Amino acid sequence: MCVVWTPDPPRPANVRLRLKFDRPNRSDLIVFGGYCAAAALYIGIGAAYTDFLYSFWVGLGYLLIVAWLVPRLVRRFV
Repeated sequence: MCVVWTPDPPRPANVRLRLKFDRPNRSDLIVFGGYCAAAALYIGIGAAYTDFLYSFWVGLGYLLIVAWLVPRLVRRFV
């Protein structure tokens, strides 16, 4: 039979195991809002032109333009 003994004196709790839920800051929320706007625009375009949703390359190009080039240009001019 295996018996496990506690150390004498007991060690403090390991703080690395505690979960920390930090709230997003303003810049995180702005980035999240930009991605939500891009998704809403993509859904709107897809509702108007169904072929837009079916093409992998068009979707990849849209993602490249909206998620990479537009924020880069905005950061350059702001």
